[in-house]
Amino acid sequence: MKLIHRTLCIFLILLSVQLQAQQGNSCPEDLFPFYDKEKKAWGYADIMGMMVIEPIFTKVSPYSSSKAIVQKGNLCGVLDCNGNLIVPVQYEKILNFRYNKAWASKDGLWGLIDDKGRTVIAHQYTDMYAIHGTELTWVKKNGVWGLFDEDNTKFIINPQYTVAQVLSPNCSLIQKDGKLGVVNHVNGGFLLEPNIENVKKISPRDIIFNQEGKWGIFNNVGKVTQNPIYDSLDVFKTDILIAKLNNQYGLLDLSGSVILPVEYQQVAPYKNGYFRVKKNNLYGFASVKGKVYIKPKYVEATDFANGSAIVKENGLYGMIDFKDSFIVKPVYAKIFPSVFNEYYVGETPAHADQKNSAQQDLLVPLTTSVFVTKTFQLVSLGDSITAIRVKQKDKWYYYNGKKQAVKFDIGFDEAGAFANSTAAVKQGGNTGIINSNGKYILEPVYTAIETSRLGILSFYIVTENGKKGLMNASGKRILASEYEEIILAQPNHIKVNKNDLWSLLRTDGTVVSTQFYTFMDTTDVMPVPVCRSKKWCLLNQDGVETKLVKALWIKQDPENSKVYLVNNGKNSYFINKSGEKIAGE
Repeated sequence: MKLIHRTLCIFLILLSVQLQAQQGNSCPEDLFPFYDKEKKAWGYADIMGMMVIEPIFTKVSPYSSSKAIVQKGNLCGVLDCNGNLIVPVQYEKILNFRYNKAWASKDGLWGLIDDKGRTVIAHQYTDMYAIHGTELTWVKKNGVWGLFDEDNTKFIINPQYTVAQVLSPNCSLIQKDGKLGVVNHVNGGFLLEPNIENVKKISPRDIIFNQEGKWGIFNNVGKVTQNPIYDSLDVFKTDILIAKLNNQYGLLDLSGSVILPVEYQQVAPYKNGYFRVKKNNLYGFASVKGKVYIKPKYVEATDFANGSAIVKENGLYGMIDFKDSFIVKPVYAKIFPSVFNEYYVGETPAHADQKNSAQQDLLVPLTTSVFVTKTFQLVSLGDSITAIRVKQKDKWYYYNGKKQAVKFDIGFDEAGAFANSTAAVKQGGNTGIINSNGKYILEPVYTAIETSRLGILSFYIVTENGKKGLMNASGKRILASEYEEIILAQPNHIKVNKNDLWSLLRTDGTVVSTQFYTFMDTTDVMPVPVCRSKKWCLLNQDGVETKLVKALWIKQDPENSKVYLVNNGKNSYFINKSGEKIAGE
């Protein structure tokens, strides 16, 4: 077992050789961080796993350029290859060395030290940001930032900016006197003068900016790719901008090149491959690449859905495909899409304003270019295409748009939408439930039927002769219609009220508690607060009561479901689910 453990350690060390080689270990003998479990401390071992530098450190870093940053307690120092401290352990943080210098924090202030531990720049900066891949660092003192050159140990930009944010190795965004600009990293000169009000990065390379109320674009090297001429620029997806100028809209790429000319009254949200565009009060369609596939010529138009769009031409509505061909001729006063855009309903001019003798055309797409039309008195818009409610000869039927036929030859006085393969229907003023085959689960003999769910199970609360009963999902009776109220409750219970007394049952109709209560909490809590003989208690799911107490009421704490609040008229106190008073409450 020890051999396996040692072999594994050697394997892991060998695996890290490549990483450290890339980082430049540079010590005559390669050294690797090693954790001693017994001492609970870090040291360094050679490639064979033999300890070279004793484990006395809280944390260590890999060697780089013959140096390693180590930590003892909360302070850091630097070791050479022999384990000697070349920088004393006295700093809160030490960053990696660059050009034999490193930034170190002492007493909350940053300064620059060399690899001999000598102070190059005194610890005086409250914050700093080293620019990756360069010898440059932004440092902050007295609330303002300056750019420091570590290699030449001098400032390129003296501390003066309230904001300094690196855009690239070549330039940074700065703020002075409330205005933003861009400076280069060579001599600190302005690539963009500090007269920018606002900026927003829109990609790793591109930034939009606001100057004197107008928006433009510059990149991460400080080059302006689009002068600030637009009233607004909004990012669409990740690589397109919607531009606004003088209340006209168009599309640009991230460099500012025009994709769609800024000459449209509207460029609607991108849907199904197209932008809906408006010009001269007429609508057309353009692609994301700026090609206008359908020139603006329609007074009204909807977005494309399932390969078609509703348009208005010469005062009438029709439907077009992507090729701008009419797949439904413009003969309708109105066309309405269904809730799922699976079918449409058209009203002809002759019937649009005649509610008593209305006729509607059901428009069903067989393909994106072929529609079938069927005329009915009324058509519901809230259904799926396989069970569309249609009215014909004053009766409601269910129509399968895909099969172009009624689902079953039964007409109803009223019909509800199908949900979970069932629907509520009315015949002769009474309500019933049918399944997807048109068979009755519940015959239409009830005044009302309420569908209720408890977990994954469905139930029907039926009303007849002013009383309520309960049926299961297959139509089997659970409770006779003799109750004023029936409420389903977790986990598998029924709260029922009969002759102004409450009792608790299970969903199979069996009795949980033989007691009757003048009050029972009707919310979905368990145990449930109840009252009998003018005393209160909690009733659990097995019908067991807690101790009866005199109270005005008991309620579950809205912030802690395990606790109930009792009010006895004089004071209030908390009890647990067992009815025991909670000490200290």
